[in-house]
Amino acid sequence: MTKRLWLAQAVGNALLAGLAWVWLGLGDAEIWQLAITAVLGLMVVCGSLWLHGGTMASFRLGATAWGRAALALPWLLVWLAAAAAAAWGAIRYGRTAGPWLAPLLVLLLLPVAGALATDGVRSLARSEAWKPFRNWRFLVIAPLVGAAAGFAAYRLIWWVPGLNGLTMQALSAAVRLGLAYLILVTAWVVILALAGRAAKPAGVE
Repeated sequence: MTKRLWLAQAVGNALLAGLAWVWLGLGDAEIWQLAITAVLGLMVVCGSLWLHGGTMASFRLGATAWGRAALALPWLLVWLAAAAAAAWGAIRYGRTAGPWLAPLLVLLLLPVAGALATDGVRSLARSEAWKPFRNWRFLVIAPLVGAAAGFAAYRLIWWVPGLNGLTMQALSAAVRLGLAYLILVTAWVVILALAGRAAKPAGVE
């Protein structure tokens, strides 16, 4: 199942990035353009929540849970608003630590999103929803994986080897961007797996 979820993340995030790129290029001079912009933006947001929430719910239940995540989208939108507010507050009031504190806060809120994606707001009343906050693998390994992947991807993207010719330089950039993307996707799946598996209900393998 892990391979299928990794593939879903790799393909799904690429598609969502493409839609976001199209969204950024849309005009807003006409009413119909504004309508398309709003619809496409909502598709990107809901698609992201469905993909990541469904992945966590699948790791949590030990079986694919895309349908559950789709039904929980309203609750996941509420979670997104709360996570965005927490990140904004960290950046606004965290001074120099804000840029690091914001993603850490969002990461620590992932188990809540995983619980919501599994069974809506009712799942928050169950003890397993809060197990990740007592799980050292999630609390320690997940931030380390995220930081290491971010650093590796950053170095790859900004590393410019001394190659001659535009063709070789373009090929190098494409390879480096592709490797950075795969590193980030793999690290993200590891983080989602840690968040989901730490909250497995009793009796789930």
